[in-house]
Amino acid sequence: MEYQHSAGEATSPKSRSLADIETLIKEEFQEHKESMRKSLFHAKQIGDLLIEAKRHIKFGHWEEWVDQKFSFSVRTARNYIAIAKSWECLRGCLKSRRNSKKALSVYAVNR
Repeated sequence: MEYQHSAGEATSPKSRSLADIETLIKEEFQEHKESMRKSLFHAKQIGDLLIEAKRHIKFGHWEEWVDQKFSFSVRTARNYIAIAKSWECLRGCLKSRRNSKKALSVYAVNR
């Protein structure tokens, strides 16, 4: 079996078996899933800290504070807060097999 590169030249596939490729795909998928969970957890942590910081900032000055102190936007800060506020529900969704669609819908409702 030969594969065509975009340049049109034929090449032979690497010597990995299909079973080896399937194993690698499954491993990469697990790594990807774990990194998404970690990323979401960090977003939740940022959201919790932003909620805590809001208590220290005079009313009406929070957006200015975010703009001055961080490289992310006020909108992103609000998204972090929404993740933190939705955390229990998001966490439950992430444990289920049909996690991504449900988690995204929970997040969207709480934005």
